Amino acid sequence: MTQVSVEGLKKVKQALLDFKNQAAPMSYTVTNHNQSCQSDASKSVNKTRQTVEELTQRVKTLENKIQELGASILTNTEVVSVKKVDEQFQVKSSDQTFTSDKLIVTTGGKSYPSTGSTGFGHDIARHFKLHVTDLEAAESPLLTDFPHKALQGISLDDVTLSYGKHKITHDLLFTHFGLSGPAALRLSSFVKGGEIAHLDFLPNQCQENLKTYFEENREKSVKNTLKGLVPERVAEFLAGDKADSKIKQLHPKDLENLISQLKGMEIPITGKMSLAKSFVTKGGVDLKEINPKTLESKKVPHLHFAGEVLDINAHTGGFNITSALCTGWVAGIQSPWD
Repeated sequence: MTQVSVEGLKKVKQALLDFKNQAAPMSYTVTNHNQSCQSDASKSVNKTRQTVEELTQRVKTLENKIQELGASILTNTEVVSVKKVDEQFQVKSSDQTFTSDKLIVTTGGKSYPSTGSTGFGHDIARHFKLHVTDLEAAESPLLTDFPHKALQGISLDDVTLSYGKHKITHDLLFTHFGLSGPAALRLSSFVKGGEIAHLDFLPNQCQENLKTYFEENREKSVKNTLKGLVPERVAEFLAGDKADSKIKQLHPKDLENLISQLKGMEIPITGKMSLAKSFVTKGGVDLKEINPKTLESKKVPHLHFAGEVLDINAHTGGFNITSALCTGWVAGIQSPWD
């Protein structure tokens, strides 16, 4: 097993820091003038191509640095077993056996198995008698028992989605199957299915302010009054069969119910997307099994775990990849001869 200098590892760290996640959005401009349609597709394609080339070059730079430091990269090599014999780890593939004094498991969780995340790292931990917490989908779209078609495609900014003590204020998207967007993804860590979530369309408005607002607009129709607060299709949905009625014609109970819907509409959660379609795996190698300063197993010397194979999950937006890079760095700089 190659011993890499600390200085060399610092260079790898810098290469990782230089690797920035970029994206090139595809944009189209549509005009109704003379029923013509002008597309910026060619510009977007060129920008996307340039971005892909830049990212490819950065990956190549990182790969070159790894090889320069004496490490080998093997692809299309499936590990079938891992064990420890006479203080050395034996890692077997279908046709080769690798031995080392130290082993770092960075196999990821079980999300998106098409990328290679099969949960094999958890099997390794179990083989060495380490506890693995229950695995489930996190940062996952939510499935709901709800009239999806009425609101499908609507995006809401800075609304509050809550369940019990968990309150998430962020953007939300209604889909054909339920809810997506940051608010739904974050709440998914706290639900399994069978819960009732509540949606506050106006978290910055209290009920008293809303009562005043409706009183000031009592001569307007229910639908038009709601349009001053929420998107038109949401207004139509909440107004229901009273859309054309004036606010002053509403029974006090109906007005109270309307305000309650705005501040806490009930949404039954029936489940969430499977691990195969979720961004993050909740659960993993129990952190109680790991030395937090070295990420080494407390039971098996020189066996380290890093990344999402651990019982660590964070919000989307770069937090999980940051955790993976940081834990990988900590595990990597530990010498097996210390």
